[in-house]
Amino acid sequence: MFEAAGFRFDMGPSWYWMTDVMEAFFNRFGLSVADCYILKHLDPLYAVYFSHDHSMRVPAQPEACMQLLETYEIGIT
Repeated sequence: MFEAAGFRFDMGPSWYWMTDVMEAFFNRFGLSVADCYILKHLDPLYAVYFSHDHSMRVPAQPEACMQLLETYEIGIT
């Protein structure tokens, strides 16, 4: 956890992007990601905190995510 100017940031492996790149890297050593990590699919993916009493939890399903974003910015999707 990193804290600065009153904000806290999760510095852990919360997002796992480019799974094909990671798999290719492990394959170079004769391994797979599954040999070294236990990955857990998260839903919601993450939360965005705008203030103490206002947050947005981002769902894993693309359609649900688009619907959520439409509540903040009409016509964004």
